Amino acid sequence: MELEVDMAGLRLGATAGSAADLELVRRVVGNTPFDGSADAFLVVDDVGPAVPERPPDFRGPYGEHWDDGTTHWFRHHWGLTARVSPPHAWIGGPVSGHRRWVMVRNSMLFVLARLVLVRGRFLLHGAAAPPCSSSARAAPASPRWCTPRTRPDGSCAPTTW
Repeated sequence: MELEVDMAGLRLGATAGSAADLELVRRVVGNTPFDGSADAFLVVDDVGPAVPERPPDFRGPYGEHWDDGTTHWFRHHWGLTARVSPPHAWIGGPVSGHRRWVMVRNSMLFVLARLVLVRGRFLLHGAAAPPCSSSARAAPASPRWCTPRTRPDGSCAPTTW
């Protein structure tokens, strides 16, 4: 199963062993198609890559991280592992159901960040920035996001990106 999607200018080619895994990826990155060839490649499977056989460089809220300056590895507390060496990434593990969705969602944040970082771009996590009401948008074609406490009166002061 394959998916090609333009993720904010990064042309991502994703391959998965199941339609369900591709749907998880699509839920994170969307489904905007692109023309031409992919800039980055993602594999999702039920095995996942091995992580280094040494203590992790960092223990975070979702798992352990290793980095050698070129390649980044991650092991989620629930069993999913990931390896990113741009332009290639591989995530997988023997986990299913809701836990698989949570692991893919959490892991994709750092996987995608690594893939766009080498292109001189940054991935911003926008979960805490609700969309402004449609009346606050100047142009419907350009998405605008804001935080509700931006102005003293509590109204939305959108920032375009």
